[in-house]
Amino acid sequence: MKSRFSSYNLEWLTNTPAFRIDADASVERMPMPISPELGKGSMEVQRLTMGMTLFHGVHTFEPAAKGALVPLTAFTSDFPEPTLSVQVATHGQFAHHEQFPKVNLIFNQGNDLFRYGDKVDTQSYLDGSNDSEMTAMFIGRSVLDSILGEESSETLLKWLGLTPAPQALVKTCPIFISNLLRSTHTNKMHGEAKKLFSQAKVVEYLSALLVHSNTEPSKTSVNQKRRVIVRGLHQYLLGLEGALPTLSEISKQHGISVRLLNAEFVKEYGESIYSFVVNHRLNQAHMVLETTNLQMKVLADNLGYSHVNHFITAFKNKFGYSPGTLRK
Repeated sequence: MKSRFSSYNLEWLTNTPAFRIDADASVERMPMPISPELGKGSMEVQRLTMGMTLFHGVHTFEPAAKGALVPLTAFTSDFPEPTLSVQVATHGQFAHHEQFPKVNLIFNQGNDLFRYGDKVDTQSYLDGSNDSEMTAMFIGRSVLDSILGEESSETLLKWLGLTPAPQALVKTCPIFISNLLRSTHTNKMHGEAKKLFSQAKVVEYLSALLVHSNTEPSKTSVNQKRRVIVRGLHQYLLGLEGALPTLSEISKQHGISVRLLNAEFVKEYGESIYSFVVNHRLNQAHMVLETTNLQMKVLADNLGYSHVNHFITAFKNKFGYSPGTLRK
């Protein structure tokens, strides 16, 4: 596998000096030089053991940035082999001026950016109307072949419209698949454990994308796709905070009916979507109450309860005692 490359070059589209990221370097929480009047941002770079690289960027904006196209970076790198790069937005809208090939692209949640070639040269801008978050993956062709197999890699690249190289485009992708790539970023792990977790999620994402690209109308492929949808939904629900979307909204996001989605979820995890979320959040609440001094009203709000009394009732129904007993 030869997907390693010498470096990335980041030139900020401000008056800040350019930044170089060497091939084996990981970067944690590097601030982005966005004007304080407009907002702030940070970036993380993670090198994985199979020669893959992940970027994660978060940006929050002030009211003054509303309606503005905020300049961010000029990003360049040469690769020793054709490399697939994917960028998915958790929220916000991104504009890229690609130079290889020359094309202007806009991507947001549900519309992901895909590139394939032996170099990248792009300028990126953010829509300052909303806060934004983005995850990017770079993986060389030899590594892609080792994960999916040469034939499947070629099938996936053709389905994405990335051959012949170079290509750069935006393609609509089911959110449940994109969520797998988004979930590579976690603050719950560190060091090698974090790398292994992220690497496993990349493999899961690529596999899900390949299954989705398979248009064979066989019963097996339909069942595979449903299972991938349900597993993606499971990851999405684990990371969801605050008020829960309606089942109708969730089913629309995942392109499957409420009845079928719930039935497949029960088949995979043994309980309904609603029951899973309630139990998971109450288990989280139990741990928080035991280990922190977070106010119960704040905790209830974080978990999506409209009133603290609703949280107390749900907690007591599950555990048989009120949450206040854990604080005595």
